[in-house]
Amino acid sequence: MACISLDKEYSEFNKLVVENERIKITVFPQLGAKIYDIIDKENDVNFLWHNLRVRPRHTHYGQNFDDVWCGGWDEILPTVDSCEYRGDKLPYMGELWFKLWDFRVLSAQGEEVCLYTSTYTSILPFYFERWIYLKDNDSYVHLHYKITNKGPKTVDFLWGIHPALNISVSHRIDVPGKRCLVGFSSSPEMGFVGQFYKWPFLHLRNNGSRDMRIIPETNPNLAGGHYITELEEGWFSLTDTKKKLGIGFIFPTDLLKVIWVWMMYGGWRGFYGIVPEPWTGYPNILSEAIKKGRQRILEPDSSLECDVYCLIYSRVRSVSRIVKKSDGFKVIG
Repeated sequence: MACISLDKEYSEFNKLVVENERIKITVFPQLGAKIYDIIDKENDVNFLWHNLRVRPRHTHYGQNFDDVWCGGWDEILPTVDSCEYRGDKLPYMGELWFKLWDFRVLSAQGEEVCLYTSTYTSILPFYFERWIYLKDNDSYVHLHYKITNKGPKTVDFLWGIHPALNISVSHRIDVPGKRCLVGFSSSPEMGFVGQFYKWPFLHLRNNGSRDMRIIPETNPNLAGGHYITELEEGWFSLTDTKKKLGIGFIFPTDLLKVIWVWMMYGGWRGFYGIVPEPWTGYPNILSEAIKKGRQRILEPDSSLECDVYCLIYSRVRSVSRIVKKSDGFKVIG
């Protein structure tokens, strides 16, 4: 049976637990509706990365996201990097992550449960809604999103999901993409900014190459951010090749057209994790995306809706496809 319950670990804000026999998800509605855990209960594995230096806590407008980031899965709208838009300065990592969201448990127990969270943005006139559905005995969670422009003018935006994932040297990431662009690099081993390459092999200046699917050991010089474009299908996966366990994300490519992969291999604040982020467009600063015509636009009183699925799987060391079926998903190794 699936259920939603309140965990009283934290006295200053709510921690909601959405779970069934196979998967456990925790959500902090008052901390930007952050999804903090995605746990494979059978194997006792938490796929989401936690920043052990930062405890989950209330934040506020104006704080630097990086300085108070505790990990987990955040929602980002309408930009990543701060920029000017119609006379206002949009904050770094957008307007959702520091907000106290409203929430309602629409169904607390049974064959399917549902947690609803929503919030307004402060600067731009967006109303952002998210439904989390979990069915009894399923190994995946279904997230339905709705973004509405409540203002009198058309509004430009970028939207993406930001799940930080645990990694080891046994992990590999699979993405059905064709073309990549280096957006940030801490060293030549991660390419150079502006470099294009064919996924997954990054050509290095020493005439060698790097298979970007393979997670390296922690290295104080390695960090990077690469855009994976020309997606053939809408999914990505991260697999522990030793344990044959993994997590996959499935999304529509007509809306989420590019994946920004933020690779923390030790060269950014000493962190070791990976953040593969499906986005509506790129680059991840709204003002630059507008110049290139890659932003999304919402007309007044119009909405955009989207379904995203998060799946845990086993018995494969790599993923070539994730196929949606009538009764769930099939992971093909």
